[in-house]
Amino acid sequence: MSANAGGGDLIHASAVAVGGQAVLIVGAPGSGKSILAAEMIAQGAVLVADDQVIVSAGDRLSVSAPERLSGLLEIRGFGLIRLEALPSAPLRLVADLDEAEPERLPPHRVRDLSGHPCRLMLCKGRPRLAATLACILKARDWLDPDEPILRDRDPLG
Repeated sequence: MSANAGGGDLIHASAVAVGGQAVLIVGAPGSGKSILAAEMIAQGAVLVADDQVIVSAGDRLSVSAPERLSGLLEIRGFGLIRLEALPSAPLRLVADLDEAEPERLPPHRVRDLSGHPCRLMLCKGRPRLAATLACILKARDWLDPDEPILRDRDPLG
């Protein structure tokens, strides 16, 4: 993470939005950040930024693209494409493609970004990740596994 001349922190990541809420997709080079963004866009998400994302903190965290990369998405092996893009979006969660989630109902995880906590999902190896992230971004609430409604019974039974 590095400081951006225009304000905020510059992160090697991708960001897309569903319903006006963004996910920041992080991972090592070649981990699939851009292709996951492309899969989500194919399912109705909107590009915010690819390859470099500016994370800014105001009343809440938001993401945007550096001006020179706005609207560009790299599809490895095909090249750069230009898409409609949001100038910025409020950040709802971080999807980390480098770590796998070992828990069925994981604890509330956070990642510190620009001095603010943001909900974190560990996503390495997760099938149908594009659809899962889109659904989470559309959700009106995200229950903690320690909520009484979940703690006292099997949530599936």
